[in-house]
Amino acid sequence: MASHTLCKYTGISLDADQDSFQRCHITDCELFFNGSKPPEVSQCRILRPRLKLSGPAENTIRFLAAIYHSGGADEVEEILEKIRKVPPGS
Repeated sequence: MASHTLCKYTGISLDADQDSFQRCHITDCELFFNGSKPPEVSQCRILRPRLKLSGPAENTIRFLAAIYHSGGADEVEEILEKIRKVPPGS
């Protein structure tokens, strides 16, 4: 697990699995996430990320898409609404 504090990244690729990002500025970066363990993100500014999901993370998206298009749109929207809320401490 890598720890990133007060870092500024622009136009690079970052592997976010298990990493910690605190008070970072991340702009125009590729963020790779496999889904092994979520990164810790606190007080960061992330602009125009390009999310690259694979493994379990990509499987979760595929599962949610299947549920959404099979009559479970409301349930998926509830999950998205939780994501849209501002996290505590940010």
